[in-house]
Amino acid sequence: MFKFTKASAAVVSALLAVTALVPSTAFAGGGSAYAGPVEYPTNLPTKVAGSAYTASVGDDLSYDITMYYVDSDFGTNNAVPGRKDNTRMFVDVYWSDQKPDYGNFTEQNPVEDAHHKKVAHRIYDMAPLVEPAVQKEMNDNYYNGPWSSAFQKLYTLEEYRKNSKPNVTFTAFGPNGMPTKNGLKPTLKANKPGYYTAVVTQDLPSNWKDRSSTVVQDYCDASDPEGHTSYNSWNATIEVK
Repeated sequence: MFKFTKASAAVVSALLAVTALVPSTAFAGGGSAYAGPVEYPTNLPTKVAGSAYTASVGDDLSYDITMYYVDSDFGTNNAVPGRKDNTRMFVDVYWSDQKPDYGNFTEQNPVEDAHHKKVAHRIYDMAPLVEPAVQKEMNDNYYNGPWSSAFQKLYTLEEYRKNSKPNVTFTAFGPNGMPTKNGLKPTLKANKPGYYTAVVTQDLPSNWKDRSSTVVQDYCDASDPEGHTSYNSWNATIEVK
């Protein structure tokens, strides 16, 4: 299986075109040997980016969330009884009057106190986004693009589609944001100065005890996947003045 290391979005997109047909196999976190049928995608690099680096009190805040290298059947995998890809993602936003320790990916999410407060918690479902992302990846590379002729000669449509691993992006909060699991389109107002940081966590079923089964991995921290993105992310933080 292709192993992601820290790279730019442009490099990731290029690698997807080259590695689109690498067989999908189940590995435990860190890349152990093949262990049976494909149970879940693991450690998908996930990036959170604020709509702006700075904002003013009263502004609407929003965050763009991208998961890279998503299986084309993500959300439909039921090869193992009792196990199925969970496409629900929690998006939590924390306010702090202190600047996060950018780059310290080992630190956990803050405990609420006088200097830290969770100001938003919403649930988004990625399932409806996968098929459009697969279709776009096919349009850009299989039907069109500089390598389309070679892909069409080497692979059938079904083969290419099955092994397609596109990027999936959605916007949380804001007037142009994606509806939540319950169909709401929440907004998030910056009601006081400080630092507003979004953290994405996969909603793992209660029977998923093994941390190696987590899907969400911070985009910039491939060494220690925790099942959520890092609180100490410069990209994921909006400073409100």
